[in-house]
Amino acid sequence: MRETHLVAESSRSQRQDQADTTRRIILEAALQLFSQQGYGSTSTRQIAVEAGVSEGLIFHHFETKAQLFRAIPEQRGRLPRELHDLLLAMSDRPLDEVMASLVDRFVGMLAQEMDLVRVVLSESATDSDVGNVFRDLLLGFEADLASYLIGRQEAGEMSTAVPASSAARALIGALFYFVLISRDKQHQDLVERARRHANEVLAVWLDGVRR
Repeated sequence: MRETHLVAESSRSQRQDQADTTRRIILEAALQLFSQQGYGSTSTRQIAVEAGVSEGLIFHHFETKAQLFRAIPEQRGRLPRELHDLLLAMSDRPLDEVMASLVDRFVGMLAQEMDLVRVVLSESATDSDVGNVFRDLLLGFEADLASYLIGRQEAGEMSTAVPASSAARALIGALFYFVLISRDKQHQDLVERARRHANEVLAVWLDGVRR
């Protein structure tokens, strides 16, 4: 009986691994097509061909194309999770230290997830599905950062004259501005330029929130 149970568990595990692999292949194919031709111009049939699966299999994993797109940041978008964990783990650490780590994570994201970021930014203004995903990511990022900044205000390290939510939006907006103006730039020098931009923005921002 125990051997039968172990075989059944192993079989379920193998099926789950296969399902996870198929899901990952579909998401990668979708992101590639979205980055090349846009979300609205990409059909699930094209995604199926690119992924080497049937269109029916796509709908087995994702009920709609919108749901498929929403799953891409969840699979590939490490930044929201990393920033949430970083701000939680460093909630009592000094402003300079935490913001430097945040900027470093942001630049790292650009190096690895630029295709995803560009799709989200370019499509969010014209497609509500993409726009909703982007909005949810930004609001989550803003809430986590604002929560940390309130702690710094309570610790007397940051001025209370600037609302924490406004300070968070200002920094996030300045960082994403770089992505908007760099969407056609070559990747080879993008990371170093992003690091310079982010550090310059951070210096100005830190000066402002401390006054």
